Amino acid sequence: MYSIRDARFLRLGYSGDEDFAEVEVHREEMADSWIVTFRQTGEGTLEICRIVANKADHQLDWYENNLHTAFPEVQNLTRPETIVFAENILSFGNLQQTIEDAFLYGTE
Repeated sequence: MYSIRDARFLRLGYSGDEDFAEVEVHREEMADSWIVTFRQTGEGTLEICRIVANKADHQLDWYENNLHTAFPEVQNLTRPETIVFAENILSFGNLQQTIEDAFLYGTE
């Protein structure tokens, strides 16, 4: 699977009825980071619902450019790989607690 070099909570987001948390993940294998989106299931567990590659060139785009190919969707992970990847991300530091607190209390 992927070795995680760094992972950090970015923000909470809302899509219709659903809340989600975005996490930026840096892997040992690649220079580009991934933005991994988590949602809470009905049981309260966290699961990955979307992964996009962060290919924004900040020397050209000094702001977060979500147009064109700056954030292509990652579609090469199978369901079992996604579950293991989520566990690896959530075990990084206190990230799982940070995300759960954000869902519970919100962020400022």
